[in-house]
Amino acid sequence: MELIVFNVDHGLCVLVKTPSGYGVMIDVGSRRDFSPAKWIADGRISLRQFQGKKLTYLIVTHPHDDHVEGISNLAEYLPPAVLKRRKGVDWNKVLNPPDGDPSPNAKFFYRWQATYNQTVSQMPEFGCQIEVFGLTDQEITGLGGQLQNQVNNGSYVTVFTWDTPSFTWKVVICGDNETDGLNAMLRKPKFADAIHGAQILVTPHHGHASGFSSAFMSAIGTPRVLITSVQSQGGNDHVDPRYHGLADGIVFGGRERHHLTTRKDGHIRFVLNTGSFKVDSVCDFNALASLLLSHK
Repeated sequence: MELIVFNVDHGLCVLVKTPSGYGVMIDVGSRRDFSPAKWIADGRISLRQFQGKKLTYLIVTHPHDDHVEGISNLAEYLPPAVLKRRKGVDWNKVLNPPDGDPSPNAKFFYRWQATYNQTVSQMPEFGCQIEVFGLTDQEITGLGGQLQNQVNNGSYVTVFTWDTPSFTWKVVICGDNETDGLNAMLRKPKFADAIHGAQILVTPHHGHASGFSSAFMSAIGTPRVLITSVQSQGGNDHVDPRYHGLADGIVFGGRERHHLTTRKDGHIRFVLNTGSFKVDSVCDFNALASLLLSHK
């Protein structure tokens, strides 16, 4: 099983290559000089096809710009066979925000996601369990807050569980879930059971204080490592210090690390095997190619 958390600045884009070789992507973050969709489509990772598509499953946690910024490239180069997104989104509000115009990416995603309107009769055998959790529309509304808070709290949390005869890997990937939204999800017994014992956590809401939940972290236990997708903001990544010391730690780049961030560590790749793993940084080929071309 392989996990790549791409460096897409403030957004999020995660690729999981399941044990049986299928590709599952969480969100479609992108950078001006790097497209995960193009990187995958260019053959940088080998994926098993499903229904003639190289990307089997795309899960969009919520339709904020930084989580769908690469949607046009994905639609052109890497359209998924199956799309999961919230169908209860109030698009009238999302596309008419009170603080200005919606992003072109949100508009594109709104049009594009509507083309996925068929029911999938059967998913492929991923070789691991994939569970996607979210609040109901009524639960989200009950939390209150502004439109942005409600969209954030509508984020999915995806849990990958790979059971082998002698070891279980569990990976939890959050969207922009905020503290009250996570606490509301914890009232669902299946959610607490699903996240318990996760070794790898992609933190909620880019590691910001607005997404930190001590109850959520307690329900997980002590992961091996935390990963946060976050951009530099004046030299500060604004990761909540309460995350420090909550993970056992791993050796990365020759030293012990408890919390990896895309700002400091680039594209972070884990290759998981039965009871062992390898972790490294992936070459940013799109950006490297652009740099070489600019010097010709």
